[in-house]
Amino acid sequence: IDPVRVISNRSSGKMGFAVAEAARDLGADVTVVAARTSVAPPHGVRVIRVRTSEEMSRALHDAFDGVDVLVMTAAVSDFKPSAALAQKKKSTDSWTLELVKTEDVLASLGEKKGRQLIVGFALETENEEANARAKLAKKQCDFVVLNRPEESFGLDTNVVKVFDVNGEVYRSAAPESKRDFARKLLGLAASRLSG
Repeated sequence: IDPVRVISNRSSGKMGFAVAEAARDLGADVTVVAARTSVAPPHGVRVIRVRTSEEMSRALHDAFDGVDVLVMTAAVSDFKPSAALAQKKKSTDSWTLELVKTEDVLASLGEKKGRQLIVGFALETENEEANARAKLAKKQCDFVVLNRPEESFGLDTNVVKVFDVNGEVYRSAAPESKRDFARKLLGLAASRLSG
């Protein structure tokens, strides 16, 4: 918004880093594109730090042709200020901030998809399953992971459902560690790649 303020969300980065760690442990060459996180990335993975959705898009598009699997756990902002202010906005009684839509990074990568397998995450607060299934189709994902903010943001556990074009393929029986789920998710991806 200005040199001090940003539009963000409560995502910690824990799920993305759990997936990166699980992929590393399976022997994959892992690149993580990450914005600000509240946890450190795992050792042994390449990390590209970005600040904006545009930087994230550029980094992902640059790397995409060389990957087998893309897992998009990021809660990329859907909106940004129409213009960033050069100086800090001083306190006033009121302030109207105009927002514009950002690029849909996952959809743009889905359009570019060739042999790659894409896993998207759908953080939903209403009509969860319908919205997740719609995202799967619209963004050309092979799998979409449905989760909810109160069961995932900032926590070491997650409660999820995973869908592919045929329907639900996995469901958490109870809150499970993000690391355990990451291994299960990559198992689904590996089975699809080998099949």
